[in-house]
Amino acid sequence: LVGVFIHWQAEDDKKIYQYNYQATKESIARALKGTPTVDEVLQKYKAARHPFASGAEG
Repeated sequence: LVGVFIHWQAEDDKKIYQYNYQATKESIARALKGTPTVDEVLQKYKAARHPFASGAEG
């Protein structure tokens, strides 16, 4: 699963591409390793916070 956020004021297309490309590569590598496991996700999902949401997610 890859989720990306592009800020509406982002202007550097090359940087946006690079960050999203890196996120996709990391996601594929983790999937091939089987990490995180389903059990790990289920144990930790309630404590997960988006690093840029400032607590807005609840």
